[in-house]
Amino acid sequence: MEPFTYKAKVIRVVDGDTFYADIDLGFGLVFHNQGIRLYEVSAPERGNPGAIDSTEALKRFVADKIIVLRTLKDRKEKYGRWLGVVYVDGENINERMVLDGFARKGSTKG
Repeated sequence: MEPFTYKAKVIRVVDGDTFYADIDLGFGLVFHNQGIRLYEVSAPERGNPGAIDSTEALKRFVADKIIVLRTLKDRKEKYGRWLGVVYVDGENINERMVLDGFARKGSTKG
C-alpha cells in the first residue's frame, strides 16, 4: 500500500530519531502537530554514547525546515508517534542519519 505524503514544518527535535512537526493536512489551511518517529531508524537513546551527536545531526537536517513526510498507512507505534520517512530538498534524511553514522538501520519498535 502506498504511503501518505504530507508537507510539514519541524517544530522540535526530541532525539536522533524523533521530532514534532506541524503537518499540513489540507492546502495550507489545516495543520496537525504530531510526533514523528523515523521509520526503520534507531538512534542512541538519551544518556547513551552518541545520543547528543545524533540529536544535533537531526536538528541540522530538519529543524525549522519544510519537509516532505511519507507516513506508512498513518500507523502509529506504541508511543503514539507516526512512523515516517523524511525528505528535505529531495534527500532521504532517514538514510542520511544511517549513512553518516548517527543512527543504525533497524526495526521501529517504539
